[in-house]
Amino acid sequence: MNVINMSKYKNLFLAFALIGRFVICYIASVIDERTPNMKYTDTDYDVFSDAATHVYHGRSPYNRHTYRYTPLAAYICVVNNVIHPLAGKWIFCILDVVMGVFMWSLIES
Repeated sequence: MNVINMSKYKNLFLAFALIGRFVICYIASVIDERTPNMKYTDTDYDVFSDAATHVYHGRSPYNRHTYRYTPLAAYICVVNNVIHPLAGKWIFCILDVVMGVFMWSLIES
């Protein structure tokens, strides 16, 4: 029986995964801005972004009402204040694919 070697398709899968995530981020931003009663983006991301604004201004992310997450999430989202409002989502997408690469390497070993 001929088994397909999935390793040779790894880069294609990872590129498709990253592009797919970026497309979903764009679609989410369109839905969020055009339909105020129905948001695609989870409320937790808004909490991360607001806490990042606190960090950007030199304050603790825990100054944000109801912030109960790791400060790392707020520090990652500081790029929302510096680069673009979607930059934090892009970083989370990239980190998600990096974790996929790590898991793929575990499977291959």
